Amino acid sequence: MKKHSFLFLLTVAVFVFETQAQTINGVPFQSIEQRLLADTSIYTGIAKRFQQGDTLLTADEMTLLYYGSVLRNQFNPYQENRVIQAGNSLSRRGKHEDALRLFDNLLSRQPASLSGWLEKSFALWEAGQQEASDSTYSQFLRLLKVPMSSGSGESFESAIVVRMIEDEELILIEKGYVATEPKLITRQGQRYHMVPCLKKDDANVQKNFYFNVHLPFEHGVQQSLKRNRGN
Repeated sequence: MKKHSFLFLLTVAVFVFETQAQTINGVPFQSIEQRLLADTSIYTGIAKRFQQGDTLLTADEMTLLYYGSVLRNQFNPYQENRVIQAGNSLSRRGKHEDALRLFDNLLSRQPASLSGWLEKSFALWEAGQQEASDSTYSQFLRLLKVPMSSGSGESFESAIVVRMIEDEELILIEKGYVATEPKLITRQGQRYHMVPCLKKDDANVQKNFYFNVHLPFEHGVQQSLKRNRGN
């Protein structure tokens, strides 16, 4: 019964989200989609260069890497979270090699996973591989700049666009804020999170940040529906 209820909610969600076009930095997401689907080698090439630590990738290419990941067949936010949790568990138990293999496998399929790069950096640090940890953390910071540059997050109009709900917390930490319970809001056909926050070093300072979560809901939900239909 619970499974059927969950699928019903997912179906309703897909229906709700098929409305107003998503834009990123004023560029319709549809144009990104058309570009990447017309030539799948574009994404593969950018991903390979990023994984190799190429620092010459342009802002446009980094945008394609981060947001274009939701178009990949492998995109599944729920599975991505499970893998990261499993890797963290292995790392905490001192099984660093197993954890790193898990993170490497994830990042080979989802090179735009912010949490994947961050947690791999932590696992390397715990394994005593400081140089590799620093290099991996630099990759995380480079990738983090993409959603952070999509908006200030101070209003619906300047909402920060994310590929994963979990990226919200990483962005807020970088901004120096601690999130409380987010509020889900539908506005003009788009799904948003309004996140009340407290300043990390001054709990008296409160501020709301806005995130556009259309992409993870629409594409993540659709991928889950396809997989459930195939089972």
